[in-house]
Amino acid sequence: MPIQEREYLQRINDFQKRMKEKEVDIAFIYGNDSEPLYLRYLSNFWPNFEAGALLVPQQGEPTLLTGPELDYYVRSVSPIKSIKKVYELKELSSPIYNDDTILSFQDVLKAFVSVNKAQRLGVVGYDLIPHIIWCILNQYSSDNEIICLDEDIIHQKSVKSEAEQELLRQSFLITEDAFDQLLHEIKPGMTEAEVTACALHLMARKGAEAPSFSMWCASGPNSKHVIHRSTTRRVEKNELINIGIGCRIDGYCSSIGRSLVFGKLNNKAEKLVKDAAEIGEEALDLFIAGYNSGGIADKIAELSGNKGYAPIYGPAHSTGLVECERPWVEKGNPFDLKSGMVFNIDIWLENGIVGTRFEDGIIVKEGKSERMSGRRTGLIEL
Repeated sequence: MPIQEREYLQRINDFQKRMKEKEVDIAFIYGNDSEPLYLRYLSNFWPNFEAGALLVPQQGEPTLLTGPELDYYVRSVSPIKSIKKVYELKELSSPIYNDDTILSFQDVLKAFVSVNKAQRLGVVGYDLIPHIIWCILNQYSSDNEIICLDEDIIHQKSVKSEAEQELLRQSFLITEDAFDQLLHEIKPGMTEAEVTACALHLMARKGAEAPSFSMWCASGPNSKHVIHRSTTRRVEKNELINIGIGCRIDGYCSSIGRSLVFGKLNNKAEKLVKDAAEIGEEALDLFIAGYNSGGIADKIAELSGNKGYAPIYGPAHSTGLVECERPWVEKGNPFDLKSGMVFNIDIWLENGIVGTRFEDGIIVKEGKSERMSGRRTGLIEL
């Protein structure tokens, strides 16, 4: 079941309480196609081509801003009733529109500031906001300071509601079911792009809204790429093949990382995959409500070091409305895990020739956390 309107409205209400604590009169929340998490969390708006934004007053009703071409789409999906088309959120190819209902962001913000008697402005999506928007925001900050509210909303959304958890379970279930079927479809000689397209087709047939990221199949020498884009290289026998796939259900993202081979791998590559799976399985047992993230990161770094590896990040990141959300479980970022937090255990190892990724999703619980994926771990031999 999708997130209900009342949950979106409650999120806005909770965020307004945080604004009041920070003495912020108006918050500007920005989102785009690749980074929609803050905007969709509060409004269920996932932009395409154009960008989007939300103006939230400390009290009262928010206003949703869209580019000229997404207007009807936004009205069909968002619980926000006040919606305005804004020129500065148009697509980057900058067409000239013959539409006198399109407003300038400067005029919209000026009116919003006036109505709400606002003096202090805050933003969410601090690193995403385009320069042209920043210039206008700066004109309406009376104390020449714009408050970054990213940490406030990250904290608010870090514990997932029961509805969010159920959507994540569905997303991981579809992804694993599709991967199981993919193993019967993939064959030597297929291109990486074909493998990825097949995975997307299988997930869509099972009810997925969209992929949760630019999925990939990384084969042979490409397997050492930490992040990859599928190419027209053909997968071959007796080489390492890494597959990273995931889907969205009502915006909520899954992701799994698996390694496979047609035939046999050499001993070094086989050991690499085995070690990553062992570290990943050890990590899963550490994600319990009340445990400190810094201690978990130290333990996984120790396990990796004992096997001769120096991880480049992690060992886990949150997941939700994008595949990789904050907070990360990592050295230098200590916090106590809470029941309802959701993480992807994300173990990446490489030896300079090949690499492998172990990735699975969990929901933090008291005592023992709930694993949302993990039917097939370690090396899959076909």
